[in-house]
Amino acid sequence: MDLFKKLQSNLAIPPLEKSSGLFVVDSDVGVSILAAHFYKENSENLLLVTSNLYKSQRLYNLITAFVPAKEVLLFPSDELIRAETLSQSKEMTAQRIFALSKILKKEARIVIANLSSASRYLPKPPLFSDKILRLKVGQTVDISSLKNHLAKIGYQRVSKIDQSLEFAARGDIIDIFSVNFDSPIRIEFFGDEIDSIRFFDIATQSSISKLDSVEILPSSDIVLSDEDYKNSIEKLYSSLERDRNKIDQSTFEDLRISIENVVDKLSECNFDETLYKYYSLLNSDVGSIFDYCEDYKTIFVDKDGIDEANRLLQNESTSFLGELFECGKALSNLQMYNSLVDLVNFRSKNVIYTSQFVDRDYSFILSIQPVYFVSSKKEDAINIVMNYVNQNMKVVLCLNKEEHIRLIQQELDSYNVKYERVNGLSISDKFDVSISLFDLPSGFSIKDLNVVYISGNEIFSEKTRTSRLDNRFKEATILKSFEDLEPGDYVVHEYQGIGQFVGLETIETDGIHSDYLKISYWGNENLYVPLNQFQLVRKYLGKEGMVPRLSHLHSSDWENTKRKVKERINNLAERLMQLYIQRSKVKGYSFQKDD
Repeated sequence: MDLFKKLQSNLAIPPLEKSSGLFVVDSDVGVSILAAHFYKENSENLLLVTSNLYKSQRLYNLITAFVPAKEVLLFPSDELIRAETLSQSKEMTAQRIFALSKILKKEARIVIANLSSASRYLPKPPLFSDKILRLKVGQTVDISSLKNHLAKIGYQRVSKIDQSLEFAARGDIIDIFSVNFDSPIRIEFFGDEIDSIRFFDIATQSSISKLDSVEILPSSDIVLSDEDYKNSIEKLYSSLERDRNKIDQSTFEDLRISIENVVDKLSECNFDETLYKYYSLLNSDVGSIFDYCEDYKTIFVDKDGIDEANRLLQNESTSFLGELFECGKALSNLQMYNSLVDLVNFRSKNVIYTSQFVDRDYSFILSIQPVYFVSSKKEDAINIVMNYVNQNMKVVLCLNKEEHIRLIQQELDSYNVKYERVNGLSISDKFDVSISLFDLPSGFSIKDLNVVYISGNEIFSEKTRTSRLDNRFKEATILKSFEDLEPGDYVVHEYQGIGQFVGLETIETDGIHSDYLKISYWGNENLYVPLNQFQLVRKYLGKEGMVPRLSHLHSSDWENTKRKVKERINNLAERLMQLYIQRSKVKGYSFQKDD
């Protein structure tokens, strides 16, 4: 019998429509099975909210072992406020936009959000939908208006598309790379009429396939209505004037310059993450992910952890914005996040919240424990299997390679242990041991059902897939061909650093003519890269209009730069670790019983 049918027949989990209140679930794998069970009931959609990004990613990996990945969406946002406002994650932005579009199309059954993304200000669904560009062959479109619209929904204009969230225009041709497609779109006009729409390959620039119509998603979740965009500059200057008497003249002058920079960005339709702190001020009707998932059943995973994370998030954002105002880098009285208290009625019948501890009234308990062992040899695995069998438990071995199944079958045969091959998470009715070709991230046991699932990770240290984000955006372009480069392009050599591509030169060596990429460095030094090594070269991608500093050849500058970046990453990781340690030490709050 399948695991989820067994859970249903044993009434281990109540029906979703009757579920609300506190569920005591003692592990992440338990939450994932709970969510997968509700999914298989085929009733309501689910929104899972976690206390941090790591837990969201872990639940995504676990749930997609039980549910088709196309039905599950991760809605992520960075938790380090200072890092997020200084350097936005294009990958997370792309994933959020993709998720919002799927939710609007009702193509997402399960959405997983960490606290900062669940609390993040968003455009309301009608506004986001209105900003989606819908084009079809034969449609009459003013090319200039189309370019302006693309800029207003966050697309960066470039001379040639290298990655998603960009557009390029050349005469009657507009190229756009929207995050809902794996390839960019080329739109050709005949006058003001769309003559053709095609997918094309970035490397070869050749067409892949034709389309009759296309939807282009916004490239940012910081979008404004036409009315709010028209009033945005006036709102900024009015708020600036109100702050005049709150700070000294010198700081006010710094603030004025900062606001003028914001105004310049708005005028240029440059909606980057640095504008996010002003979003609730400029958008007269902000929303959240709960507006998109209005009819979803919401599960707050580890409610106590979420409450504490919410308190820290609100305190950190308030402190950060206060510091920015005091040094003239932001207006006063800004807000960066919704408060969960204002967004959710935790007593609603449409809300479930989980806890790992039984310290208050609860609706039901689901005890699913992770399997905590890694065998060093196959004999150890057999002994562990037999130990569970001797405890009258059914054992299901989930391995993702046929060769590993053959090895474990040989061991079981040598010990005269009877087993049955099953599909998925099914449990044999004939024998105590089942073997399945199934990619299970980690093992777990359910004592109420007397069953334990052991994954290949515990027996063979198998590496399962780790789907963190849709890689719809890459910060640097890996060159598929040297023809992708044009003279004057800035490039990054893996070992020599940043240089400027000069051109292709043929050099004779020992009577053999070979082609080389000529790259110029600081002090007019040149590097010649053989074409068979062009994979060492990436196109440099930085902020538009900014010229990078060229590296020195035969110096330690580049290695020092990479070392400093690694140190900054390590420092960031250390700060994140300390933050999680601080959160883990905070005691939960024991609520009073309901009247």
